[in-house]
Parts: sequence; C-alpha cells; structure tokens
Amino acid sequence: MSNLEQAMKAAAAALTGQEVNEIPDNLESICSFIAQNYKAQSAALFKQVEAPADALAAPTKEEFNGLIAKLKEAKIFK
Repeated sequence: MSNLEQAMKAAAAALTGQEVNEIPDNLESICSFIAQNYKAQSAALFKQVEAPADALAAPTKEEFNGLIAKLKEAKIFK
C-alpha cells in the first residue's frame, strides 16, 4: 500500500468515524467508502465574528503611501 493510500485511509477514518482497518485498501475503494460513509459535523466549525469598524475603513493616503514605501524598501514593489 502506498503512502497516498495510507494517508487516504487515515483521512477516511477521520471523516467517517470508522477504524482504519475497516476501510478498503485501494484508492478508488477508499474514495467510494468516504462518499458512502461521510458524516458531516453537527456544529459549525467556525464562529462568525465582526471586524472592528476601523479595520473596515479605507486606508488614508498617508497610510497607503507608507505601505508602498515599505514595499519598495523591501524590493517587493518597484
């Protein structure tokens, strides 16, 4: 069994809640197994947050020019 198949078996186990030894060995069968046995998370993985108002504001001309100057100093921007 290749490293890819071993990694896919581990991923399939994590996605389905099954033991690694219960998952088939070849790649095509592993993919089919995931498709048939995937269990979605019951809760959202991420919490929605709001950015502070000043983070949403457009930069001032001075801030923008300062950023351009720093990029030029770092030779990232011409």
